[in-house]
Amino acid sequence: MLDEIMGMVHAEDGVRRKPAAARRRHAEERTLSFDDAILALAAAPDRDEIAEIAMAALAPHVDRLLLSTLKGELIVGWTGRGTALSPAKARSFLAPLSLPSVFQQALTSQDVVEDKPGTGPIDLFMTAFLGGTPPARVTAVPVAARGRTVAFVYGDVESAARSSAANAFLRVSAAMGVAFARLLDSAT
Repeated sequence: MLDEIMGMVHAEDGVRRKPAAARRRHAEERTLSFDDAILALAAAPDRDEIAEIAMAALAPHVDRLLLSTLKGELIVGWTGRGTALSPAKARSFLAPLSLPSVFQQALTSQDVVEDKPGTGPIDLFMTAFLGGTPPARVTAVPVAARGRTVAFVYGDVESAARSSAANAFLRVSAAMGVAFARLLDSAT
């Protein structure tokens, strides 16, 4: 069931939603405070709304934001926002978790990782994939539901002078995990 909800984020699920173009336009314009995001996540009806809420809360704090799912040993792009990163481009992201990266560090520590960009093959791939100015700082955090990592939140900033997004990522990712667990509970 968890794989059905998290691993198949691109599959049609029969839930009626606004047309995709309207949802994307709304998501790109939407911003939320952390408190409003936490409340909204508690009531989010599906995984796409969870992603839109997380994007609305976190995107203003980073230059680029990528949400991805974890399917087996692969990191699969879900949606994104920011400099040179569209939701469509984010969906084309695919990387193995087995190679050293900020994702692997976040998974191993089960905590937020915030640092200069790494020099591992996935970190270098991320810089090339995202395009634009190479980031000065990257932030990644795993999203866990029922004790299992199901997604990642990744953000980067082009200027090291921008304030840290680590606390924001922790708060929102924890609320995302609770929201995903609630969806799992309601599906069983």
